[in-house]
Amino acid sequence: MIGSWRFCKKAEAEHKENRRQYAHTFHYPNVICLSHAFWKLPKKHRHAIFLHEMGHLIAGPDASEDEANRAIEELSGRKILYMDSPYGEGLEIL
Repeated sequence: MIGSWRFCKKAEAEHKENRRQYAHTFHYPNVICLSHAFWKLPKKHRHAIFLHEMGHLIAGPDASEDEANRAIEELSGRKILYMDSPYGEGLEIL
């Protein structure tokens, strides 16, 4: 079960190291950790990244990126795509 999201200093540091990194999972149980920069993204990116991270929680810690996407696509019916943008290369988008 997905419990919540939270700001996370580790997610913030990861974003500063790699601007494409806005969130992660499995740092805290059933929580999606977000950087402050996540909230500055357009909704089409924020929603896709959040769904993708939910897919990770559903698919499990050993799941690949594709497996995480498939898990959330099966649940939500939304397909996660990737595109280069000013916010990062190959960034999730709906």
